[in-house]
Amino acid sequence: MKRPAVVLFAAVVLTAAAHRRSVAPPAAPDVTISIPRSLVITDPDVIGGFAFQRVLQALITRAGVQQTPLQLYQQWFDTQNPKPGMVVADAPHCDDFITNGKPSFNGFVRRCPTLEGPLAVSDPFTANEYRVIGVTNRFDQTPADGANCGQYRIVFTRGDANFSHIDIIFEGVLPNPNPSAGIVACKPVAQFWADLSKVDSASERRARVEQFFFDGIPGFAPLLTAENLNNGGRVRNKHVNTASKGGIPRFYQFVVEKRCTNGSNCRLFMVPDVLENLPFGPLYDASVDTPRSAAFRDEIIRNIPTIALRDINYYVNFPKDYLMAESDPTDDLSRSRPDRRTTKACKIRRPARTSTRACAPSCSASAAR
Repeated sequence: MKRPAVVLFAAVVLTAAAHRRSVAPPAAPDVTISIPRSLVITDPDVIGGFAFQRVLQALITRAGVQQTPLQLYQQWFDTQNPKPGMVVADAPHCDDFITNGKPSFNGFVRRCPTLEGPLAVSDPFTANEYRVIGVTNRFDQTPADGANCGQYRIVFTRGDANFSHIDIIFEGVLPNPNPSAGIVACKPVAQFWADLSKVDSASERRARVEQFFFDGIPGFAPLLTAENLNNGGRVRNKHVNTASKGGIPRFYQFVVEKRCTNGSNCRLFMVPDVLENLPFGPLYDASVDTPRSAAFRDEIIRNIPTIALRDINYYVNFPKDYLMAESDPTDDLSRSRPDRRTTKACKIRRPARTSTRACAPSCSASAAR
């Protein structure tokens, strides 16, 4: 090859290489994420300001209603009593729906009343019965299209050796302030949580985390609003009868609604909802020949492509038509033949490590955690 041709060839190659370098995306910056600072925060010095009463008051204040945290709390647990309830007659109760002569929800049997019903006339704030045990960053729950900017949780616990152990999780979904921009608009939220890993001062991290939940960070509303605990967000309860040896946890789910009378006299209500991806156990039983159970088994077939993935992050999504409002709705599942039979079938058909996500009540209770 003649020298001019070699030079020309080299020039072309170098120019192409330079062009490739100019358009290549920059390398991702090295980011070291601290789990206890940015993902699962349990340090009392950081989360100590999340008093149970303060959280309920924040919801009330943002909703602009004339109500107290005690009134909201008592209405919440009055849902566990038959109507007219112990406190609030014009609110949801556990026998609002009847199926075959028994209290139900979504067409499936449920307890009514429950052991926790008397809490409707209690005051948990005097003795600070509920203590915060964790704040969780679930930015990983952000949809790929940026429909929202993830889920963020506050976890409380209440222990009583003679009554009932209760865990409560406020699971708020943060709205995307600019949905047309997609997930890119959520970047400041991800950056906010990542930056906490670099903050050595516990008091500074506390101030920032409290700002996120109670006041909001620049460009985003505070997490603690009634709307964020609805529309995909929720409040979940776990109740365990500690007076009963080997008590089975019972899970419940609520959404927060603002209800008004004639456009005024507005109040917040804790409204019972179905438990996400917790189907009624006997629907799995092929011997149960009803249109609803047959449709549910068809739904299982449709979900097999994701259920069968050997991936701990597999996804399943059962429609609300098949879901219960109370896990383990009978006192002794071991004596309930349909539930025992369907639980066995569930465990045979699913890998053991993922069997809790879409099974009969006794094996799916932990999925509500």
